[in-house]
Amino acid sequence: MCLCNFARREQLDDVITRLLRQTCKPRIIVWNNDTNHVFKDSRVDWVINSSENVHTRHIVYLWQEASTEFVGRMDDDLYPGDDFVLEDALKVTKELQHPEQILGAFGVRLYLNESYERGHHISVPKGHGQLNEDQTEVLEYWNHLSVDLVKGRFMLMRQLGTRNLRVGFRHYHSDLYVSTALAERRRLFHFVGGCFFGREDVKNPEACRPRLVDYPMDDFGYCADPLHAEQRNALATKWVSQCFPDQRVKARPDTEETDEAPADS
Repeated sequence: MCLCNFARREQLDDVITRLLRQTCKPRIIVWNNDTNHVFKDSRVDWVINSSENVHTRHIVYLWQEASTEFVGRMDDDLYPGDDFVLEDALKVTKELQHPEQILGAFGVRLYLNESYERGHHISVPKGHGQLNEDQTEVLEYWNHLSVDLVKGRFMLMRQLGTRNLRVGFRHYHSDLYVSTALAERRRLFHFVGGCFFGREDVKNPEACRPRLVDYPMDDFGYCADPLHAEQRNALATKWVSQCFPDQRVKARPDTEETDEAPADS
C-alpha cells in the first residue's frame, strides 16, 4: 500500500498504525513530498524522501516494482475505520474479471459532453445512517457500482494490471491517468466497492459505520483550487470524446439519453 505524504506527519503515523492493525497486513511504502522534514519509520517497508512532487511517475514506478500480487494507494487524510477493511476489499478485488480493473471507495461516472464536475460522483458514507440513493444501492455486501474513474484517495488492484502504465509519464492528476489508461476506452470499467459501505449490519442504514474515515482538514487541498477542477474537467471530457460511439453511457437525467454499454465485470 503506497501512502503519499505532504506535511501531515502526525496523521501519517496514525494511518500506518491503523494499517498494521488490519487483519490483512499490507507492505507499506511511503512517498514523502514534505521537503522540510525527512520521514523515518521502522514500521515502513520502503521510504522515499523526495525533493520534488513527480505526481504520476512515483505511484506507477512503485506499483510496477512491487513484489506483491495486489497494489494500492491511500491518501494521508484518510484512515480505515475498522480492522477488516483491507481484508474485505481484497476479497472483492480478487473477484474482478480483468487485472486492469480498479476497486475504489470514491468514483465518478462520466457523461458525454459533460464536465467532470457534472459527472455522477459516488463515495462511501460519511457517518451513521447518512446514506444517499447510490449508497443504498450498494448496501448489499458484495455489490459494487461501475464507474469510469476511481479517485486516488483509495485504490486497490492486481499488480499485473499496472504493467502497461507509462513510468516516465508525468501527469498532475494521477488517478485520472491511471483510470483511463487501464480502461483503454472501456466505459464503466472500474468499481466502487460495496465492501466500503458496511459489514455484518449493512442492511441497517442506521448501524452502517463509515469504513474509510476523513481526518479533519485545516490545510488547503488540491480540490479547492479552481485550476484543479478546470484541468480535471478538460481531461475527463477529452477521454469521453475518444471512446467508441457504441461504448457511450447514458446522458445525465436532464439531457438526451444515449445507449449504455458498460464494460464486462
